[in-house]
Amino acid sequence: MDKKSKKKHNNNWFQNKEGFIPSSVSVIVCWIFLLIEAFLLVEINVGLMKKKGKKEKDNDLKLVSIRTMAQETLGDWGGTLATVAYVFLGYSSMVAYISKSGEILFQLIDLPAPVSGCIFTALFTMLVSIWGTRATDQVNQYLTVSMIGLLLAIEVLAFVFGGWSGVGANSDWTKVPPTIPVIIFSLVFHDLAPFLCAYLEGDLRRIKASVFLGSLVPLAALLVWDAIALGLAAEAEQVVDPVELLYGLRWSGVSLMVGAFSLLAVGTSLIGTLLGFSEFFKEQLKNQTLQFPPTQK
Repeated sequence: MDKKSKKKHNNNWFQNKEGFIPSSVSVIVCWIFLLIEAFLLVEINVGLMKKKGKKEKDNDLKLVSIRTMAQETLGDWGGTLATVAYVFLGYSSMVAYISKSGEILFQLIDLPAPVSGCIFTALFTMLVSIWGTRATDQVNQYLTVSMIGLLLAIEVLAFVFGGWSGVGANSDWTKVPPTIPVIIFSLVFHDLAPFLCAYLEGDLRRIKASVFLGSLVPLAALLVWDAIALGLAAEAEQVVDPVELLYGLRWSGVSLMVGAFSLLAVGTSLIGTLLGFSEFFKEQLKNQTLQFPPTQK
């Protein structure tokens, strides 16, 4: 919501200055597309969950991974292609989160970026692997609430210093197409669909409600930040990163708030990736065990 090792890419989007109306319409259209896609994914996932039957152990999530979904609907080649794409996306995201968290911590506490990034990632990895899903969910909820609170505070300050002067400035629709991949990357959450379906035990109504309400939070935050960023950019004499303008405000506490928000955003995104990845590999290992059981002497 982060997302937000993705912030650097998001800033490039705002620097295009296509205007509030084109950019907001693009965001809403992408959100609708992603929401429909997510509903289709959860429909397939829950259907396959029911087909597989009940979970064997109370502590195990009955997860149907992206690979299994693709395998059941597209065949073995589809499962292989989905696995390669999913692992590549997860690996790339992890590298981005480690790099961004190290960069933020270096600015906040002056600890070398490679060291701080690895420590940050190791802490969340231990949270997921040692304390389990329930504890991780509670921590993630706390971090998300804190992140939203900081975001609201930052946006209020940005409004006070920048106003909404850039909202109606430009309306250049020709600059929309290059921003579409960035917008989708900022709003996408589909890698968590299998985990969400398993966590809510295949209750399709609750799952769809969670997907819809959960997707509204980043949508609203992105639209408000869109207006604020354009307002800040309008105050500048040249194209500039709106976040850099926030860092340059008179009150030094803004830079700390922005840094803390960015770190929380990276942390919540990292938790989602770790949960999805861990459950994905658990299912693959379980399938391999069932397919090739240990030989008895």
